[in-house]
Amino acid sequence: MKIIIITLILISSSLFSRPKERDDSTWYDKKNIILVAKPVYNYSFTKASSLFGAELGFWNQSRSMKHLSDYLGGDLGLLLNTDNNYYSLYLEAQLANRFLGVSLGVFWDINKEDFNSGIQCTFWANFFIGTYFRVKQSLYFDNAEFSLGLYFAIPVNPDIY
Repeated sequence: MKIIIITLILISSSLFSRPKERDDSTWYDKKNIILVAKPVYNYSFTKASSLFGAELGFWNQSRSMKHLSDYLGGDLGLLLNTDNNYYSLYLEAQLANRFLGVSLGVFWDINKEDFNSGIQCTFWANFFIGTYFRVKQSLYFDNAEFSLGLYFAIPVNPDIY
């Protein structure tokens, strides 16, 4: 839980810094939007289980990297565990450059007998092949879940690179 609080403080402090002047003509330029599809493998240390899934990520990112908005993005992901017949759906906001980032969002773990939701924080690094460390804190249970993941980032609009 301390990791999530520290991450929130760092993100909020950067949000209130005074931005430099920007050219609004490039705010939604197609070349500033990065879209990636990611096949994902996730191993949960807490549950001692593996999950496979997919993630769709996007960023509004210019080559100049002068403004906070150039580092913002998001992820929508779905992970499946066929052994225990449950899935995890999550939605995260990201603060990242092209290679390193931190994400904070909500998750929902669903199976036939149980429902769990909460907040998760993910620290990641990638260049087409990526890895992450994720902490999930449930709204219903006291213990946090720790996991590692591996994925391949496949650009949907490769003209950005």
